[in-house]
Amino acid sequence: MRARGIVAASTVMGVVCAAAAASGPEDLAPQLQAYIGVWVRSDRQRDDLARAAEIDRATQGLPLLVRGIARVVIRRSMRPPERYVIRVDGEGLQIAADDDPEAVFRPGPEAAEVASGDETVTTRIAAGVPEKAWRHGENTHGSTRWRLLAGDDDEILTVEEEVHDRRMGVPLDIRTRYRRQPVAGP
Repeated sequence: MRARGIVAASTVMGVVCAAAAASGPEDLAPQLQAYIGVWVRSDRQRDDLARAAEIDRATQGLPLLVRGIARVVIRRSMRPPERYVIRVDGEGLQIAADDDPEAVFRPGPEAAEVASGDETVTTRIAAGVPEKAWRHGENTHGSTRWRLLAGDDDEILTVEEEVHDRRMGVPLDIRTRYRRQPVAGP
């Protein structure tokens, strides 16, 4: 996701945080081992329509001129990555989006906070779910959670983003679904 405009901090994927010390997948809790893999967007049309409707709903209370600009900026900034790669390295669980392979998110069992200017990002694993909470200035804050859900025939990774901005009046609540990409055989 590319960070721009009103929800800039919601997609700060380039912050590297302190993480759980794990040497491999076997050192992670079983519920976190299930996250490991390559995840690709699955319900693109449904998710994109729901995202557009949610952005329209959240910006409805803005003045007409500002509403149009805000919708364009938010749609660009809330564009989801096509793929997430979740793996374990020497520092623990690592979540990376394909649109910025050098930006890595490392949730750990203890909350880790990184501040830069007027942006603050806190990462952790809460109740077995990787999450990131952020604040950008006085007006905007939000969270992202990566949840595994059972699908019809496989697991679904749902990335839930919640964005609060005092200027909009109601929060954005956006969900994007991903399916595990099958591992190619030998």
